[in-house]
Amino acid sequence: NWKGGKEINHAGYILRYAPHHPFAKKNKIFEHRLVMEKKLGRYLTEDEVVHHKNQIKTDNRIPNLIVMSKSEHMRLHKLKS
Repeated sequence: NWKGGKEINHAGYILRYAPHHPFAKKNKIFEHRLVMEKKLGRYLTEDEVVHHKNQIKTDNRIPNLIVMSKSEHMRLHKLKS
């Protein structure tokens, strides 16, 4: 499934090769987190989640992404179910 720096995981999210990222696991990190970190100019904290507004996990455009806490994200998805 590896496409030279980018892959889609079992849950449908894009992973990027980022061996020097402090939160990388097996040298990879979610692309939506990288996109948001670039916009903010800092690393996200472990409590921050990047939510896809349109629910399309591969749509990592800034207008589709919002940062929220893990608890806010859980509340948001409970309201939708």
